[in-house]
Amino acid sequence: MIRIAKRALVAAVAAVIPLVAFAPPATADEVTWKGVTWNGSVRLEGGNLVVDSGTAHYEPPVASRRLGTAFQATYIDHGSGHPKPSVYVVEKETTETPFAVAWFGVATNPRPVDATHPEPWDDYIAQRYTATINEIPYVDVGRKPGIHTMRIGLRDDGKVDYWLDGCVTKTFDDFGLSYLGDIYLEARHGSVTFTDFTMIPSYRTPTEAKNCGADNAWGSLGLS
Repeated sequence: MIRIAKRALVAAVAAVIPLVAFAPPATADEVTWKGVTWNGSVRLEGGNLVVDSGTAHYEPPVASRRLGTAFQATYIDHGSGHPKPSVYVVEKETTETPFAVAWFGVATNPRPVDATHPEPWDDYIAQRYTATINEIPYVDVGRKPGIHTMRIGLRDDGKVDYWLDGCVTKTFDDFGLSYLGDIYLEARHGSVTFTDFTMIPSYRTPTEAKNCGADNAWGSLGLS
């Protein structure tokens, strides 16, 4: 795999799609929530983590950095016209591993009117970014207000699954991630409240999903 300098890679991503901030702000706050330490544009409110127009950053211990793991975050979404939530994971570049990003969340720009959508509508995007690939597909899941859960799962075989409320919306084969590195919870254009966060140390290959996508017609899957 081709490798380029991390600074140049971050600049390239920002130029292509201004979705991801790869590091917390320099003047970061720090809180402990759900048993882990978060820093960034964060505060605690009523037992929840509020991210204010930026990111909450968590660096998992080195011992947990391996295949077959996942994380998930639950958040309150107020729907179209309100701040947009997302989650992502960054694998830092080392002599053994390349820089890679798995990003999942509400797209920055609404999708246009079509035969089934008389007005512009918010969709989710599953992004894969490595030194050689920048793939950013919509997943055809319409945004709705309510409490939702996003999950990114890294299988033992290297495939990466993007979950929303119990459904796999997208799977990337041969992603290039060798572990789940730094984890970010993100709020764009305002504040987002996250109500729960869980690390999953043993992530299984999901069974077949039904009714995945199609404007939130999500199927039911076991999440273990």
